[in-house]
Order: sequence, then C-alpha cells, then structure tokens
Amino acid sequence: MAADPLHHTVQESRLSHLWRAAAWKARTAAQKRLIYLQDRFRWYSYTDWIANSERAGQVPDDVGAPRPDWGYQPLVSLLVAGHQSDTSLLAHTLRSIAAQTYPHWEVCLAAPAETHGNFTEWLGEGHVRLIAEPKTSACGSILSLLAASQGEFVCALAAGDAISPYLLAEVVGALNAEEGADIIYFDEDHLAAAGDARCQPFFKPDWSPELLLSTNYLVHAVFRRSLLARLAADQEAQDDQSMQALALRSSLAAGKIVHIPKVLFHQGAPLQAETPPAKEIILSQVEAYMRRRGVPNPTASFSPTGEVRLAWPTPGHLVSIIIPTCDHLADLQACLDSLRQLTDYPAYEILLVDTGSRLEDTHRYYAELTETPGVSIIPYEGEFNFSAALNLGAAQARGSVLVFLNNDTQIVDPDWLEELTRWAELPEIGVVGALLLHPQGAVQHAGIIIGMEGHASHIFAGASPQSSGPFGSAAWYRNYSAVTGACLAMRQQVFQQIGRFNEGYQLAFSDVDLCQNAIRAGYRVMVTPYARLIHREGSTRRGYIPPGDIQRGYARLAELARKGDPFYNPNLSYAVRQPTLRRPREDNPLERLEAILRFSNAFPLRKQPV
Repeated sequence: MAADPLHHTVQESRLSHLWRAAAWKARTAAQKRLIYLQDRFRWYSYTDWIANSERAGQVPDDVGAPRPDWGYQPLVSLLVAGHQSDTSLLAHTLRSIAAQTYPHWEVCLAAPAETHGNFTEWLGEGHVRLIAEPKTSACGSILSLLAASQGEFVCALAAGDAISPYLLAEVVGALNAEEGADIIYFDEDHLAAAGDARCQPFFKPDWSPELLLSTNYLVHAVFRRSLLARLAADQEAQDDQSMQALALRSSLAAGKIVHIPKVLFHQGAPLQAETPPAKEIILSQVEAYMRRRGVPNPTASFSPTGEVRLAWPTPGHLVSIIIPTCDHLADLQACLDSLRQLTDYPAYEILLVDTGSRLEDTHRYYAELTETPGVSIIPYEGEFNFSAALNLGAAQARGSVLVFLNNDTQIVDPDWLEELTRWAELPEIGVVGALLLHPQGAVQHAGIIIGMEGHASHIFAGASPQSSGPFGSAAWYRNYSAVTGACLAMRQQVFQQIGRFNEGYQLAFSDVDLCQNAIRAGYRVMVTPYARLIHREGSTRRGYIPPGDIQRGYARLAELARKGDPFYNPNLSYAVRQPTLRRPREDNPLERLEAILRFSNAFPLRKQPV
C-alpha cells in the first residue's frame, strides 16, 4: 500500500513542533542557569547594567531639552541642606544640579558660611534663591527652604547626593503626560564613599502604599510645593515636620502619584548624607500615617531583623478557614494540628471541603473531626474543579473574613490569623496573602508577579526571607497584582462582590484571576510578612495544568504581561524569581507567555506552586 503523503506531512509537522518546543524550553532553562551563575559569581554587575541600559539609550535623546509639545514647563526648586563643612560634598551636589538639561530650576540652599563664595562657580549666575545658615536640625532647614522656594515643584537633597542630568527633564515630561500629578518618584542608587562609583540600586514598583510602611521610598521624590506647604502648616503635626514625615503624609493627600522607572537619584554614602532619623521617630511617623488612614490605636515596632511591624486591635469577628482536601492524611493532620495548637486568634471555624477522598483512614479521621466543635466536613461532588470546591466552602462559611488555606501548609506564627484578619478588615484592602516558606526555611511565596517565568510566578522564591537586593526585601509589606490561594484572606463581602473564584479555571490561575478582579473593583492586594506558614508546595496535587486553564490564563493576563506588572520594575529580570538585574536580549514577558501557549501541548506543563 502506498504511503499516505498527508500522514507524513502531519507527522513531520508534529516533529517540527516538538523540536521547536524542546529548543525553546532548553534555551529558557539555559538563560535562567546563566543568570544564576552570573549572580552567584558576580559576572554581571550593576556597572555592567549601567553600561548596557543607561548608556545604550535608556534615556531618549529628545529628553535632553524641553520638547515643543510640552505646554507645561514649571519652575522646580531644589532644596539643598548642606550641613557638612566639607565643601567637596556640597560641590558634588550642586554641580549635578547645574548639569540639568531642563533649564527652569532654582536652588534653595542652607549651607555653612565658609562655602558661600563658591556658589557662582558651581551653579552659575542667578540660580541660588536663598543662602541661609544651617539650622540645628535638618527639619528646620527643610521648612525654611520650602518657605523660601518659588517653584511649583520641589525636591530635597543633602550635601553629597547627586541627581542625573536628565532628572528634571524626565519629571517635567511625566508632568505633561500625567495631568494632575502631585508626586513623581524614580528609582535610585547610592554613591560609594570613595567617589562617584554607583552601587546598591533600588528599583521601585509603581505606587504601592503598603510598601511605604517598610521603606519610605518617597523621600527623594519631586513634590508639588503647595502640597508640602499645606502639610507643613498643619498644626496637628507640628511635632514632626521632617522630610520623612512630610513624604508619608503627602502620599495620603496627593491626587496622583507617578513612578518613573529610571535611576535618576544618587544618594550620598551613609557617612556623607544627612543623618537618618532615630528609630523611635520612624516608628512614630508610621503610627501617625496609619492613624491618618483611619486605623485605631496602631502600634509600630521593629522585628528582630530590624523591619517595621504594625499591629492594632481587631474586633474579633468570626473567621472561616476553608481547606480543600482529598486523602493525603498526613499532610491534612499536620495542617490541622498546627492550626489548632498554635493559633492564638480564638474566633474561627474550619471547613474541610472533601473533593473525593477514598481511603478508609481519611474517613475515619473525618469521623473524629465531626466531634470537634468548629470543624465541618463538606463533601464536594462531581467532576473535580478546585475553584468550585473553594466556592462551595465559602457558600457555607459563617465568618465575615474568609481564609482559603491549602492542606499542605503548617502554621509558624501563633498570631498568623490575627495578622491576616487585621489587614483584610481594612476597607481599602481586598486580598491579603502570607509569607510562605519551604520546610528548610527559604521563601516559597512572597507575592506573585504577572509575566514572571510565564503566566505568573512567585517572587523571591528560594531566597532567604531576610535577604535583600535591588528590589528590597521579602520581609517588607508589599502590594502585588496577585497572591497565592494557598493562603489567602479576604472579607466575605468583597469575595461576593467581585464574583468569587472563576470556575472556568479547573485547577490553576483562579487565585490570580480573583486578585485581578479585586484590583479592578478598586481594592488593593497585599502580602504581610508577619503571617508565616510552611508550605510543602503542591505535595497533595501534582497534576498538569489543564489546557483550558492555560488558554484562559493567557487571555486574561496577556495585556498585563505586555504592559509589565505595575508592582514590579521593568529594569529587573522576568526570567527568574529572585529579583536581579535585567539582562540584554531577554525575552519580554508577553513573548514568553505566547511561547507557553504555543508549546504547551508539546511537553507536560506542571502546575505553578500555588
């Protein structure tokens, strides 16, 4: 019988598809391995990133001077507190200001008398608005300089700081693009003590209110002058008028806050720059900030690792903990034993949604649990659908707060449930996630970045909880585009309002979808690092991601992957989970997402560890 040419064509096409899929998968794995090795052995440094990103055209040529289409070109006042007697530090700062490509600026300066004769040399004629003797405190100098300034916008610097020549041009460009912006902030780094060498970059997310509790990343921003002046005149806050306090308070009063994802501010070395506020002052500033947000009796403290932690009394409302489960008795027992033995919060119920357990030992354990007050067994019938199982549990929950919890988790902190509940009950918060750890102690989940490694992945995965890098620390409060459903808390009212879990997803991505719905409804999604649990990362279900989930996830997340996750930074790599510098010629997130969709039928795709 003659061979069927169509059969051969189909076979060749199939083989070609498999080869392309394998080549893409191998190239992706090699790229991740190369990044890992470069970071481990320091083969790719921040200096390399500067050479590849900034000097290779990161700053557009047309940003150098005001563009013809800029109808708005405001005066910007640079407030410089030059408290040190070392004139070289002040000279360094003022010369960086004089190099600005945008011409409409002035300097308001507080500096020692012996430095006054050098201003014309450093700045040129006509740019110094005020020469004042430094006050005994930086706070007094900033207020004096603010009062003397005439610009519509202001930015505070200390002697030893420097700014990019393009900073003001970038800011004014953003003001023309974003009408009504009151605060414009940007990425920053540090200057080494031995000169102009740049180090320790901090690549920031777009506006993230909860991150501000852990690090005041607005201190070096450009502010609308009238906003700061109004806050400085507030008689209720006269006890602390430092730049740090004004930055916190301004974030609540601003109409619009804009992020420029470029390194435009270079902070002086710690011994050169302005002395940071005392720890007690930092805590009082954060407490005042939370009171202005409407939180009653907040208390701020430092964790053993030096991170800010907040607490306030909770009303003690009933919390419903919903745990889908199917056999895997050892995991379930470890989860429930740790929950009931360690949890301090008294007002909770446990709803176990059984999705088809068959083992006699499991049902024998269920029989024991039915004798335990506050524990319910809910049978789920029909074809398995993880989203539907979660919705079934929520439908029978009596609590005003819902906590969805995987059965392969274990409690670490006795106050984990109170911590999740206090944040979930804030009206502006829609979803709260936890810091999940591998049994060995490394991070398993600290938040989800859309487009990372494909659809979405866990940031900081594999890192130490206390490690820090160009995106800060996993031990900080943060806002995210999504958190994992392995431990997710939200108010029952919000859950119903945004449409519950989408049952179109059988297994994966419904938690990401839920979080995106909450954000679209005007809520914020956040992770608190002070609700810690051990997560055995999918030990109870290691099935493949259903093809329908892949397709639906692509349709929902493609646009966000194209734009970039607002709670990440485009200067960082999307190829790996631990934040590191973006490499030249990396695939962009949308390209990777499209490749996963194209090749998902060519190789088995495991479920992301959610």
